[in-house]
Amino acid sequence: MRLTAAVLLAFFAGANWVPRAVAEAGYVLIDLGTLGGAGSVATAVNDAGVVVGISDIPNGDDRGFVWDGGRATTLDPAGGVISQAYGINDAGI
Repeated sequence: MRLTAAVLLAFFAGANWVPRAVAEAGYVLIDLGTLGGAGSVATAVNDAGVVVGISDIPNGDDRGFVWDGGRATTLDPAGGVISQAYGINDAGI
C-alpha cells in the first residue's frame, strides 16, 4: 500500500500533550475529530484518502474508525470491549 499523505496527524485533546504537526507544501491537514471522547489518532490512509485509526468514545474505551469523505464510521468490536484499526488497503479493506 502506498501512502498518499505525507503526515498522519495524531490529535489528542489531553491536558498534558500539545500536538504539533508538519506537512510538506501542497498538503492540507484535516482535523478528523473524535467519536465523542478525549482524543483520536490516525494510523493509516489509502490512495483514495480513506483514513483508519483509533478514537476514544465517551466512556474512555477505544474504537476503531474509518474516515471517508468527511464522515467517521465506528468499527464496533463485535462482542468485545474495544476495537482498533491499523491499516487499510486500496480496496478499502
